[in-house]
Amino acid sequence: MSPEIRAAADEQRAAAESVGLATIEAPKKRGHKKAAETTFHEGVRLHQQGKNDEALVKLKKAYETYPSPNTLGGIARVEQALGRSLDALRHYREALRNPLMHPENAEHARAAIKELERDLARVDVKGPKGLAVTIDGVEHVLPLAEPIDLKAQTLELSGTLAG
Repeated sequence: MSPEIRAAADEQRAAAESVGLATIEAPKKRGHKKAAETTFHEGVRLHQQGKNDEALVKLKKAYETYPSPNTLGGIARVEQALGRSLDALRHYREALRNPLMHPENAEHARAAIKELERDLARVDVKGPKGLAVTIDGVEHVLPLAEPIDLKAQTLELSGTLAG
């Protein structure tokens, strides 16, 4: 691909990302993208009206139809408005891992993460590979891919190593 064609494709991708949807698609997925875009905009409108439960349903449907880090960031924003801090934090982090996230949305996500982290805990467990640890009833196997976000509270931790 020539540099000129690559630059034009990058510009198209950036323009589409600014409205919250990825542009990389197979021809058969164009209908899915359009449906997701419509549903996404319905979710944004509902959020702006303060109808966050309904907005969350629409945004999740849009994301299931055509995943985009920007839609996932929208889901996180609504979850945060609903007081679902852990879900919001996890979704902001996941959205930021995707390089297709629009820079303005990424900036908002980073600021939201800083705000959410003030009231949550981040736990990193080190130990031998394969160690199964249970943190507040949820099992994880070491090594952890990243620290675990939890509500800031007393938690229960246990572990077992096979062998």
